[in-house]
Amino acid sequence: MNGNMNKSQSGIKWPVAKKPDGGYVKIIDANSGGYYLCPECEGRFVARKGDVVRWHFAHYPGVLCTGEGSRHTIAKHYIAIILSESPHVSLRCPCSLELPTKPYKIKFTDIKVEDTVLDYRIDVTCKRKGQLICIEVIDTNPTVIDKKEALKDMLLEVAINDLNDDDIFSGEKIKERLEHELGQYFKSFVTTKHYFIHTWHGSCWQCHKDRGIVQLCNGVNPAGMWTQNFPPKLLTTMRKYAKLEWRTTSIVKEGYIANVCPHCGAVQGDFPLIDELMDILSSGNADKVETIIFLGE
Repeated sequence: MNGNMNKSQSGIKWPVAKKPDGGYVKIIDANSGGYYLCPECEGRFVARKGDVVRWHFAHYPGVLCTGEGSRHTIAKHYIAIILSESPHVSLRCPCSLELPTKPYKIKFTDIKVEDTVLDYRIDVTCKRKGQLICIEVIDTNPTVIDKKEALKDMLLEVAINDLNDDDIFSGEKIKERLEHELGQYFKSFVTTKHYFIHTWHGSCWQCHKDRGIVQLCNGVNPAGMWTQNFPPKLLTTMRKYAKLEWRTTSIVKEGYIANVCPHCGAVQGDFPLIDELMDILSSGNADKVETIIFLGE
């Protein structure tokens, strides 16, 4: 494979193919005698799964396929497959800690290859809850300035110019880059309806037994005691990780929600919890803290 424009793409060894129903199939999942089509020209493909040459799809003899450079062509169809499989996306909490969230699946609809948007040809388009996303594969040439200015916040770019041909063929690094770019893209859509939850396990200050903790990030600093009302579904989610109770004191007569020990009932105070979290992070044990994003009701 190479990144140059070819008069014919018939000789390309393809890692993916189209099925007659329009869906994609990877070579590892294909049957040697199955009926498959080229994603570009829809000419007949044969799945070659021998013992000598790396498994691949190829055009039947005599089929002429013209199109873009093979690297770019394969990458955009890989991206369409990845989107159809609901890729995992991780965001970073907007507080000062910037902890990455637990990856979660995002479902996309209306996935199209080589669609037209605002009179521009786009490598891959898709929608997320009605929001149009335009994805351009960057190999030998950058996206033209006019296209970038026209698409603005709809545009997402996936660079493959530093990947070798084996990386393109396997698709794993394309997937990594797409998921990273999606994470950066969706970061700009985080709203006040999105809550970031930090959770971990540690010892109760009073009985020293193990208990779970949840801290809710307000966008600046995480906290473990709250006087405000939260959506019921958010509290249900938080209670999966820790015991929360409504408490009142002579100082906070209106009451508050707090982390409490499930063994002795002791309130786990705000500042001690912040110190506990900082101790975990500073000691190189960040993997013990799980960050979840609650997407609102």
